[in-house]
Amino acid sequence: MKTFATQLLEETDAQLKMIHLEEASALEHSGKAMGILMPALDRLKEFAVGYKFKDPTREIEFFKQLKPRLASRLIYYNEVHNLEAARPFGSQKALRRYYAAELDKLKVFFQSNRDFCTYWRKGSTYLDELYFLRDKGRQGIIMDSCFFQADRRFATSHDYTLAKMMASERLQAFLENEMRKHQSDHPALRVENEGKPLKWTGSKVALVELVYALHAQQIFNGGNSELAAVAAHFSGAFGIELGQFHKTFLEIRERKSDRTKFINALRETLIRRMDAADEN
Repeated sequence: MKTFATQLLEETDAQLKMIHLEEASALEHSGKAMGILMPALDRLKEFAVGYKFKDPTREIEFFKQLKPRLASRLIYYNEVHNLEAARPFGSQKALRRYYAAELDKLKVFFQSNRDFCTYWRKGSTYLDELYFLRDKGRQGIIMDSCFFQADRRFATSHDYTLAKMMASERLQAFLENEMRKHQSDHPALRVENEGKPLKWTGSKVALVELVYALHAQQIFNGGNSELAAVAAHFSGAFGIELGQFHKTFLEIRERKSDRTKFINALRETLIRRMDAADEN
């Protein structure tokens, strides 16, 4: 199951990357992306419904780690498509108000699911059997209403909520970027994406290490920024999917030596450049 789901996700991501190489609007990109993701999710469902998991641990892995990664992409592009289709015609100020209102909706979603959000971000596992097994979690816990209309063979009480949470973090970065693009009515003051966009070509682990370091230093919004918002911003700005960055951070913390490997490398590289400049 893990092999099938991972290969399906890799194939899907490769197709999505090809879409984003095309010169098109966010509305067009998102529409094409949905055309790829919906059949992919159908394939995953068809495979999973007829599959017998060897043990609860593997079923939890599927509904906590694998399915949400694909489902979150579909939710994200669907939200972007709906947002762009309903985007008002008008001034830059009107567009900023529109995107700001959508950001407020995301804040309400995160606040409404704050307990589960904290559980996921901390990498907790003690409620996994309730949240991510199909025959559990139907009484006594808060569930999204979508669960009651879902195919119970392909849904648990919280896999959709998790996928939506992952999509919302990415959507937050999209909305913030759109607000920056429309920050002024004067064309000379707008932030335009001119030329080839910057792509992060280092490792995902290195970027996660950097994100945590910057957030710990409290340099964004006077120290009042959410870690997820910072991660989502970097993810959107540099075109890299950070996924479960909290889990990546746990792996960084568990390093036997050189826990801040990337930060240390940055320091050494900068010092060498300074030394070279001093010699010239």
